[in-house]
Amino acid sequence: MHEDIERRRHPRSAYIRTLEYSGSLRALAGVLLCMSVDLSDSGICVYASDPLHEGESIEFKDALRVPYKKACVRWVKRYSKDFYRVGLTFRSDGA
Repeated sequence: MHEDIERRRHPRSAYIRTLEYSGSLRALAGVLLCMSVDLSDSGICVYASDPLHEGESIEFKDALRVPYKKACVRWVKRYSKDFYRVGLTFRSDGA
């Protein structure tokens, strides 16, 4: 765990919110929900019931404390039978 903290570019702080998101792989599903855990200037960690995939791009529909709405999935870990813990990096390129 300490290794993860040392590798981060920006410190994370608790940010517990229900957020709406969508993505190109989710076009048929419409808007989905996730629960945020923490947030930094460069990324966010969420719990999602819909399995996301590394490299997938998503767009948050909510106003976040950062200027970005688009993010790329960096890692996914199964948390329980129906939930995944997901680490995302914000994208400033608009892609």
